[in-house]
Amino acid sequence: MTIVPIDFEVEDGCEISDLLERTTNNGIVSVKWKTLNIEILFTDSEENQYWPNVDDIKKHTSNFKLYKKLGFTIDNYSEFLIVAFDWKHVPKIIIEDNNGVEITIGELTPIGHYIFDIFHEYRYHGDFEYFQSIRIYGCDSENVEVVLLNVLNKLIFEYNFSFNLLSLDIPDYEYPEEKREDEVKIEKIKLKTNFDLIPNRFFYKGLKENDSSNAFLDFYRILEYYSIIILESDVDKLRNDSTISKREFVLKMNRITNDNEKALLGKLIDRISDSILLKHCENQGLIDKDKPELLATKLYEFRNSIVHSKMNQKLMPIDISILETDEKLEKWEFVCRDLAHKAMNKT
Repeated sequence: MTIVPIDFEVEDGCEISDLLERTTNNGIVSVKWKTLNIEILFTDSEENQYWPNVDDIKKHTSNFKLYKKLGFTIDNYSEFLIVAFDWKHVPKIIIEDNNGVEITIGELTPIGHYIFDIFHEYRYHGDFEYFQSIRIYGCDSENVEVVLLNVLNKLIFEYNFSFNLLSLDIPDYEYPEEKREDEVKIEKIKLKTNFDLIPNRFFYKGLKENDSSNAFLDFYRILEYYSIIILESDVDKLRNDSTISKREFVLKMNRITNDNEKALLGKLIDRISDSILLKHCENQGLIDKDKPELLATKLYEFRNSIVHSKMNQKLMPIDISILETDEKLEKWEFVCRDLAHKAMNKT
């Protein structure tokens, strides 16, 4: 018998939210799950009537912590959203670690359903019936990530369970504004096909990647690919230049073929970057001035900090929390994605 129920029975005509107790006192709403005696608090306002504002919850619930849009902690209880292609590979599970922490996988709890519903968009995320959650009871927020990682590593590696943590994000480039039915029309879109298979694979993988550091590296690999490819045009131009001597040809070819990866990246970014992107990078604090050479240098340095510093092997690589948002990484992911797209369309 677990403390946190694996699944929940709801009477006909009722919803899972009916398993919560909602009260209002002195302008503050309490939504409590009596099973664990945990609650969230927020201001009693028209704005918070159906889906309370997360910042308002944080303001009034001192022990509440949100991890991106995939999980939360209240006191010593945490819950994380998971999704799988086939739930038979993710059976209902009960785990007790050697410190007495209870870990279960099952249906979304009433409090989990209530909190995740704040971010849920049916048209993009589908129905809640396709989601389950990992529930961790008896662990504070300071240690919850390491417990969660231990659970994920064990279940995926030892038991080959197939599921992913799910953050209820809505990428602006994948979620068009809804149109009324009578306004729906077939839209004609022009496509200039890029026949380079490798960059297309990396770009698709980067767009679908949930982990920002992996997505960044997928987009960066596209830049690496095209930084080599642009040598073709330089070599071809040099080879067909009848005005230079054989010696000049050899010397210039030597300079072209001996550029290191940083120099090659600089040439590519100088060719594909534009004033809008450069100014964006300056405004975001990624570079001091809107110069392509500065962008190339900083991008190269950040890439090395992700994979491991090439200048000093004693430096530890950056490790990214699976629960927290890294603003610097997200900024560089956006820039690298934009550069990769430009490279695929301009080279």
